[in-house]
Amino acid sequence: MDKYQTIFLRFIALIIDYLLLIPLLYFSSDLTATFIKNGFSPEIATFAAYTSIWTFFVSYYVLMNAFFGRTFGKMLVRVKIVDTSERKINLGQSLIRSLPQIIPIIIILGFNSHYLMTGETNQKEIQIAGAVESLLNIAVLLWTIFNIIAALSDDKYRALHDYFAGTIVIKNKV
Repeated sequence: MDKYQTIFLRFIALIIDYLLLIPLLYFSSDLTATFIKNGFSPEIATFAAYTSIWTFFVSYYVLMNAFFGRTFGKMLVRVKIVDTSERKINLGQSLIRSLPQIIPIIIILGFNSHYLMTGETNQKEIQIAGAVESLLNIAVLLWTIFNIIAALSDDKYRALHDYFAGTIVIKNKV
C-alpha cells in the first residue's frame, strides 16, 4: 500500500509544474504584440494571447497525463497516474481528471471576453465579473478541501477527480 501514499508528492509535483508554467504568463505581452503585428486589433490580440496561454496550460496537463501518465512535476517526484486497473490512462480520463482546472478558466475567459475584445466595460460588468471571480475562488477552495478529505479518506488516496476519471496516482520507480 506504500505505492499509493502520494499526497505530499502530488503537492510538490503541482508546485513544480506551476513553477514551470507561471513564467509563461510574462510572455503574454510579447504574444499580444505578435498578434498586433499580424494585423489584430489590440483588444482582440490581448484576448487571443490570454486564450492561447490558458489553452497551453490546460493542454499541458491533459496531454502530458494522457500520453505519459504524468507531468514534468510528477516525473521529478516519481509518481504517475494510472487507471483503476493500474494501466495507462487514456485521453478521455485525462480530460475528465482536468475538468476542475478547465472549467474556471473557461468561465473567467467568458466573463472577461467582452472587456478583452473591446477594451470597454461598465460598472455593472465590473461588479458581475468580481462576483463571479469571488464565487469561483470559493468553489476552488471548497473543491480543494473536498479533494483533500476524499484523498485522506480513501485507502488508495484517490481525490475526487480520480474517482470521476477512474484513476489512481501511484509511486513510480522509474
